[in-house]
Amino acid sequence: MQQSRLRLRIILVAALLAASAGAFTATGWASPGQPFTGDICGLLSASQLAPADINGGCAQSKSSTKTVSTYSAHWGTGNDAHWLMIMMTKPGINADFFYDAEKRGASRGRSPIKLGMWAYWKTERFNGDRRRGDIIFRVGPYVCLVSLNDDNGAPDEVGIANSLFSIAKTIVAKLQ
Repeated sequence: MQQSRLRLRIILVAALLAASAGAFTATGWASPGQPFTGDICGLLSASQLAPADINGGCAQSKSSTKTVSTYSAHWGTGNDAHWLMIMMTKPGINADFFYDAEKRGASRGRSPIKLGMWAYWKTERFNGDRRRGDIIFRVGPYVCLVSLNDDNGAPDEVGIANSLFSIAKTIVAKLQ
């Protein structure tokens, strides 16, 4: 259980480092219902990012082992306190074990919602008026993490939650 959480953090850090280096360029998204090609940056339009107040460029990366493939995208800079990160992981082997472990880890400290096959979310306040939130969900063979860090003084947690839900629903629609 703790190992699943540690594994997710290790994958997240590796993905963010690779994303900041601009190590991956993907081929693009297909139409809804078509196979995912790896282009997370091309998934969301500027108008879909606007409610989350995201207007910067996107960097993405891919890492693969024989047990898991991870795609990630990051909007915002390393020094910026306002950013959006999306990570999608697909198991190669032991898929049932992977999904069960991820679901158990995601459910800790988060509230369930109806999205994809399962989903959990949370938001929190930090450093006064700053907020952050994340949503972890499964759609098809992918476990997805969407994290939003808002230093622009979001009026309440409902605003950041609505931004997260909107982005997550777009991903689900593209992958179903």
